Amino acid sequence: MVKFLLDGKFSLLYGHRQSGKSTTAYAVKEWLENEYDKEVYIITFSSGIVTDEGLNEFWHSVCAKIQSLNANRFKYNVFDKFAQTSVSSNTFESLFSKHNNPSAKDCIIIIDEASYLAGNQKITESFISSLRVLKDGRGQFNVFSFMLVGTEIIREFLLSHQRPDSVSIISPFSDEASMVSSCFSEVEISMLLFQYSAENNFTIHIKHIAEDIYYLTLGHKGLVGLCCSFLETQIMQGKNKLTIDEWNEATYGLPEFIRGKATYESIVRTLPSLSEERKRILAKVLRSKSDVVSHDNPNVKFLLAEGMIVVERKLVNEEVLIRCAAPILRNVIIYQILGPSIDLSKSPKPDNARTIDAKWMLERTIENLSLQHIFTDKTSNSSGEPSEYAFQAEFITVMKNLLSAAYPKLLYRVLPEVKEYDDDNGNRRQRLDILIKDSMWMESFGFELVVGASLKVFNEHCERSKKYAQLHQCSMLMVNICIDKKLINHFGPDYENVTTVHVVYDESNGRAELVYKDRK
Repeated sequence: MVKFLLDGKFSLLYGHRQSGKSTTAYAVKEWLENEYDKEVYIITFSSGIVTDEGLNEFWHSVCAKIQSLNANRFKYNVFDKFAQTSVSSNTFESLFSKHNNPSAKDCIIIIDEASYLAGNQKITESFISSLRVLKDGRGQFNVFSFMLVGTEIIREFLLSHQRPDSVSIISPFSDEASMVSSCFSEVEISMLLFQYSAENNFTIHIKHIAEDIYYLTLGHKGLVGLCCSFLETQIMQGKNKLTIDEWNEATYGLPEFIRGKATYESIVRTLPSLSEERKRILAKVLRSKSDVVSHDNPNVKFLLAEGMIVVERKLVNEEVLIRCAAPILRNVIIYQILGPSIDLSKSPKPDNARTIDAKWMLERTIENLSLQHIFTDKTSNSSGEPSEYAFQAEFITVMKNLLSAAYPKLLYRVLPEVKEYDDDNGNRRQRLDILIKDSMWMESFGFELVVGASLKVFNEHCERSKKYAQLHQCSMLMVNICIDKKLINHFGPDYENVTTVHVVYDESNGRAELVYKDRK
């Protein structure tokens, strides 16, 4: 990028959110100023730039922002807006006029977060056409070179744009002067950890932790940076050694840490206001991990600009394969959209963040359930008994949230009412209430839920659990939630891969006790 700018190019630097673009831009600015004595200005379009109130407001906000960078050089009366003076691309161009400021050095302009222009064609056309005027009029304007920084959506600026009052249809940008902000490799992450440990005289399991960070982030620079920040600020305080097991134990809190950072907080905050079509596209990617879409679809462009999805590969006929930027970002988004917030800060941690502890999952799910709702008249069935469906609906909502919060590295799915299969005699088997299943080889877990079971019903569900364990090749927990203790000492037969547990709810204090055969 330095060479492009020194050669007077109008260039693009693009990549998905938090891929190191802004860091690169500021590094380029510092290098050019220190090594080449260039005058460089960075303007950030993510704040203070108005793109939804017409051209006059847009150009006023751009000119005001440039004026704030160097009021002695860029002469613009910010009160023109209130004097109802028209502000246009000509006003912007005049800020760089050699006639107006003949003693000014040629400058280099970098626009960060330029993808915020995406979606407003009229403003984009006016802006790109104005840049073309600056590029073609080097004898009239003291702009030496120009760089736009943003998500992949700014590649559209390579296309021709027609200015309403001009015959020019040529973009000032070219493929030759465009660069993609690349991801870190696993080796580069190892080097970062090695440098950190060497500078601080720490002993760190560099190889395994670097592998894990790469698995979580796919080298996504912003996420790698947050993982390293989490390691330094949340794990290494008061320590001088870190093993892979300690890293695994600590990283259950990583999604919450990431959600609290500005870029990802912005992504999360945008989710509820997505249109139905955007939600559908995002849901398909979250569910299937990838999807084939048209790159020209404006809803796809929006999700790309927001950093929720990235293009993994270009296909034919303007189609692209899209996915989430990284597994950890996928978990952050899923955790946000699935339901209520779960606070695990006061709960015991799972022993191993890489292996699901089904009993731990059950206990934390019960902790976060609104059990009182299950025992109200509004959720009772026709016979006046608590409804198993109400229990199941509440249970699965909480468990989905819990799974992504406690096990951010695992790609399990929480499946309700798992499809039954016919046996050899053509008889339909009962549906399993909940199955937690990995898409590959990891252990699966099933949950059979019953409310206030009689002895007969309890034994029937134990028998079903035995069949489910065999059918789905999973470890089963048969859960009986009740408000009395009449079956508290009954746990059914000792079937292989089946654990029975009573959840005894005390309506007087809203607390629940979990009773297993061997412990409470």
